[in-house]
Amino acid sequence: MIDRDAHHATHCRAFTLVLVLVAVVIAALTLAGLARRTLLLEMSSREVHAELAHRTLATSIESALLPVAEDILAGQPDEEGHSGRFTLDIDDRRVRIVLADEQAKPHAGFIPDAAFAELDQSMPELRFRPRPSPAQRTDLSRNGARSSALERAYVSFEELVGPTPPEELWPAEDGSGLANALTLWGNGRVNIARADDDTVRVALASILSRIEIERLLRFREDNPDATHAELIGAAQAGARAEDAAAALGDGSRCMSCWIWVEHAAGSRVRLSVKERPEDNASPSPDPADPPDPRTPPTTWRYDWRTQ
Repeated sequence: MIDRDAHHATHCRAFTLVLVLVAVVIAALTLAGLARRTLLLEMSSREVHAELAHRTLATSIESALLPVAEDILAGQPDEEGHSGRFTLDIDDRRVRIVLADEQAKPHAGFIPDAAFAELDQSMPELRFRPRPSPAQRTDLSRNGARSSALERAYVSFEELVGPTPPEELWPAEDGSGLANALTLWGNGRVNIARADDDTVRVALASILSRIEIERLLRFREDNPDATHAELIGAAQAGARAEDAAAALGDGSRCMSCWIWVEHAAGSRVRLSVKERPEDNASPSPDPADPPDPRTPPTTWRYDWRTQ
């Protein structure tokens, strides 16, 4: 005969055990969720801290170096004469810095189509976008500063080649990197005192003949202290000398500072470009409408995280 009371007690104990197991599972899942949220919050906090630390460090470096970039480049030119490179160890971070004269490079908005196509072919890892027509150029605006006189074909590398990791942009010492090949800033004039021969050839390709350009370059090589006017005269370009003079400047008012910060929490890259207000004019500014000397420099900033 079945003991109903014992059978009932057994069912109660089993049901209680099931409830206890369910409660344990729920508690475990709750604790796991809390632990996951805590971990995510901690990771988020670390990311925020790392990002703030990077931006603070990068801003301090650019504030110290960009105002004196011309003096630094004059004292420490590289083989091409237009960039300075430094490596610093700051606390637990390795910092690589590259200072460059942006007007010592061909300007993406002004180089001839043939030179642009050649650049495209030489960097197959990048996806150059079609060049916009002058009518489609964007009025440059960043950091609250704006100038209706400054029109460019591009306002960022992403507009030129699409989303690209900073490793492909970084101006490497071996000459690789898109930032070594061209610039998006400045007024289109090439600094004849610092640009290499190929950059001068690109700047003058649509103005002077090849023979005239080579005359200018040979004269510059033989006379490193020659003035801007003497260099233009050496080309013997006749009526086109004025256009050549407008394409070549005798100095630069546009400097850049690349900062690569390596850290255990991840590497970050900052590009800062400072343009003095005189660059907010066309290559042939109107002498009757000179720039206001009280106008502050314009600084463009771009930040990336490495892959």
